[in-house]
Amino acid sequence: MSAKNAKGNGGGKKPASAATNLIAGGGAGMMEALACHPLDTIKVRMQLSRRARAPGVKRRGFLRTGAEIVRRETPLGLYKGLGAVLTGIVPKMAIRFTSFESYKKLLANKETGKVSGQATFVGKIEESS
Repeated sequence: MSAKNAKGNGGGKKPASAATNLIAGGGAGMMEALACHPLDTIKVRMQLSRRARAPGVKRRGFLRTGAEIVRRETPLGLYKGLGAVLTGIVPKMAIRFTSFESYKKLLANKETGKVSGQATFVGKIEESS
């Protein structure tokens, strides 16, 4: 193993700061919400549909419900309620991502910089020499 790669952090790069991790986690949470919120909107509309409860009426499927939302409310109708979702998910993911990286540093082997499978699931395991 080369000296430059000895710490196991990608060839001598210094680890990302907490601020970088906060921004990366928050950005990931935002992208997740932007990608998945339309699917959740369609699911909720299907759950709340009176059509689904009416006897003898054929239920609308997932794609048809989405198309109906877009036709009646424009494509932005799929993103109704996104502000509330972003208010919760961005800080949650920022904190989760940052704490994960912090704990990973604590559990890493001091010599190699790598986290063993045991350390990941059990916590810091001291090796006896």
